[in-house]
Amino acid sequence: SYFILIAIGILSSAVFLYFIFKLTLVLFSGKNVQKTAKTETLSLIILLILLIPNILLGFYFEPVLNSARYCTNLIGI
Repeated sequence: SYFILIAIGILSSAVFLYFIFKLTLVLFSGKNVQKTAKTETLSLIILLILLIPNILLGFYFEPVLNSARYCTNLIGI
């Protein structure tokens, strides 16, 4: 089970390093490439739908914490 977490960590680190490399390449290459990103309305709606629970749980985490405490008490941990 830990091997899956290790693989996910290595994969996410590789993706992170790829994008950091691309960013530094663009910053230090001297090319002034400006692309205007067209955001679709559907993508923006999905982003907002996924962003709202993250913000709410960031400020009001008590229900999730109570649920976790209940589950650990139920299991006996």
